[in-house]
Amino acid sequence: GGPALVTDVNNPYTTSNRAWWFDTDRQRHTAIAATMNVSRSFHNVVRLQDGRFLICGGVSGPFGTAGNYFTKVHNTGDIYDPVADTFTPVANLQKFRAGANALLLPDGRVLVAGGTEGNGAHELHDVVDILGTAHRTTEIFNPVTGAWSTGPQMPEYKAGAMDIVLTDGRWLL
Repeated sequence: GGPALVTDVNNPYTTSNRAWWFDTDRQRHTAIAATMNVSRSFHNVVRLQDGRFLICGGVSGPFGTAGNYFTKVHNTGDIYDPVADTFTPVANLQKFRAGANALLLPDGRVLVAGGTEGNGAHELHDVVDILGTAHRTTEIFNPVTGAWSTGPQMPEYKAGAMDIVLTDGRWLL
């Protein structure tokens, strides 16, 4: 998916439901034939242990009119199966999340942390909607059951944070 610009109400950028492989040897992108069920940007993608990919959250747009463009935040997700070249919807996240972080846990589950949910209608009109509705919650996706469960709460609200796995295995946001 991508791109999307959510801070300029006069110059919208349309999100996409397309996905691409990047060939590091040839330094080029190749479009995947299948398309996601929802166009999205600012979403998460995690390669699962079985080779499939979890795609979740993000925004779609633009919606509205000149001077009042906005994007809509998602709580939806897909599983991309590269063997079958299909995107299949998964259970909705517990929260609407754009700009979250995601990590494959050693047991094969996926931890999604933070992100922003937008205003009461899950829309992002400006930077206040982005920063003012950030989460400190996390949730965990189980690819065996296809279900989400509540994860531990973070001490601070995070949206658009950087992350890295440390050498001792801990995850730093």
